[in-house]
Amino acid sequence: PAIFNWSKIMAEEAATKMLTKDDILGAMDLATELVYMPEWGGSVLMKELNGAERDAYEAGSVHMGKAGQDPTPNLENLRARLVAMSARDPKDEAKRMFTKAEAVKLGAKSGRALARLFNVAGRLSGIGDKAIKDIEGNSEAAQSGDSG
Repeated sequence: PAIFNWSKIMAEEAATKMLTKDDILGAMDLATELVYMPEWGGSVLMKELNGAERDAYEAGSVHMGKAGQDPTPNLENLRARLVAMSARDPKDEAKRMFTKAEAVKLGAKSGRALARLFNVAGRLSGIGDKAIKDIEGNSEAAQSGDSG
């Protein structure tokens, strides 16, 4: 009797499917992860940033200079800003747990705890140390006049 690897067949079929606009816009493609925080006595639901949220986070990670001045990296409260954007309200996953203004208060919490949540938010959203280094590197390239 023939043995079929249905998951392989389905994966191959999905790889050849041409997606429509409705397929893409209707896809539930934002990952979530529950992170246990022993320092705080519970868990935090972290959600991947969507494209616009990621762009806003990255834009907030650069200080634009005045006319004629080069941009500089904004590393102030970097981890808490990403955590605030990624942490979700336990009663409504669609809502952020923290406002933009509350990210400052969040920055006063344990650096170790924030680093754990930052790493998860970064992994879920494709943001991390490399992206931070890229931000810094782009600023240094602009300062030296090297654009690539």
